[in-house]
Amino acid sequence: MNNKEIKIKVSEGLFNAILKPIEGLIKEKLPQGIDLDSEVNKMLSSDQKKDLERQFGIKIGDKDTGRGVLYKLVDFQLNNITGPYKKFIPFGLAVGLFITLKIISILYVAIVIILSWLVLKILIALKFAKLEKIQKEVETLKL
Repeated sequence: MNNKEIKIKVSEGLFNAILKPIEGLIKEKLPQGIDLDSEVNKMLSSDQKKDLERQFGIKIGDKDTGRGVLYKLVDFQLNNITGPYKKFIPFGLAVGLFITLKIISILYVAIVIILSWLVLKILIALKFAKLEKIQKEVETLKL
């Protein structure tokens, strides 16, 4: 697989969730009666659309919304910025996944220790098991 074929893709659902907190600020900058879900033809002139298409290499359709165009721009910029570092991204994801799983395993170990202690106490209380102390004779040599 060539480095030029690797693309980072952000889902539109995640993009919309990230965009939600700043949507009000964006709407304030848009003309009256227009929001991110309005068609691009109401927001941009045909020259502005052509400039965006040429500059960023994206296709803007007549039925695209402002949100859709913004998503395409972010997608383009994300892939443009990370270009030189794309070969390191899988390594970084692997390290991040390892650290995340290590943290989760610490929690699971604690839970297993607590549950095994609880099971042992229940077995002792039901007299299925009992604790015995055994004394052993030990020889020691001191110099």
